[in-house]
Amino acid sequence: KIFLGKAAGIGNSVFYVGSKTGRDGIHGATMASESFDDNSAEKRPTVQVGDPFQEKLLIEACLEVMKTGAVIGIQDMGAAGMTSSTYEMAERAGTGVRVDLDLVPQRETEMNPYEIMLSESQERMIIVIEKGREEEVFSIFRKWDLDVVRIGEVIEGNAVNLYWKGDLVSSIPVPVLMGAVPQHRW
Repeated sequence: KIFLGKAAGIGNSVFYVGSKTGRDGIHGATMASESFDDNSAEKRPTVQVGDPFQEKLLIEACLEVMKTGAVIGIQDMGAAGMTSSTYEMAERAGTGVRVDLDLVPQRETEMNPYEIMLSESQERMIIVIEKGREEEVFSIFRKWDLDVVRIGEVIEGNAVNLYWKGDLVSSIPVPVLMGAVPQHRW
């Protein structure tokens, strides 16, 4: 069965699952296009550090939660971390997403919204769950000893609204990041 990365269904819950977010991997996607020299050690924080054991746990938990029928959409947090996953999922469904960034599990102290959204820490997923079925998700990911937090919901409109400690810190329409980009013409 195929599961798509989409944030469909107004009022459905947005879950963060997997490992905690750290500062590793911030700007990792842009770093991959740069050259390395004697000063490359300065770029070390941009390198993501994988954990094969955590990855295996996350795979098993995701496969189990998909069997419940509660999953509406699921996507990993790859290049550009939560930024790419939330905007891509909203675009595919034609919806908006609200995210409470202070709820995101963090392994480092005093991370700010910018760092949380751009972190490329490994073994993390965003899952949209059918409203009313949240406890099934909590139960499965807790069983696998992984972080599981309801960090937001699918909303009407076409913006990704980011909140930090109750304050709206960013509201950008999805088409600004997903459709209004330079297009290469052959």
